[in-house]
Amino acid sequence: MHLAKQAEGGESQKCQKHPGMDILLYCKEEACQQNICTRCLTKDHQKHEVVGILEGQRNGLAIKAEMVMEHLIHVQSTAQSVQRNLAENFAESTRKLAEMKEEQKKLSDILTQVDEKVTTVKEIVKAGPSLAGDNWRQNRKS
Repeated sequence: MHLAKQAEGGESQKCQKHPGMDILLYCKEEACQQNICTRCLTKDHQKHEVVGILEGQRNGLAIKAEMVMEHLIHVQSTAQSVQRNLAENFAESTRKLAEMKEEQKKLSDILTQVDEKVTTVKEIVKAGPSLAGDNWRQNRKS
């Protein structure tokens, strides 16, 4: 690729491959697509399609703008897909959270029942063997 070097004082660009030659042309060949001087044209770009540098720059900008638009469309499509996935994941997470809260409530209710039964057993144990004995004797008589 031939690089152009801007001359001092805002003059035309100079060809780095051929110092002293002004860059006046643009090679449209797909493999090239670069600014060139007339010497580059006669040596390296003889059978290539060449236009004036301004038209080449406009064409280059148009091509780049088209590439940017294609990329933008792709990015927008990807963003929409990500947004849909996030919404689906959020809905699924919300549903699972509700299920977990329901399970937590059931477990809390079970723990409350267990605590009540433990308290009842503790009260029976505190009452002592006499209460247990009296209950045992009454059950034997029946």
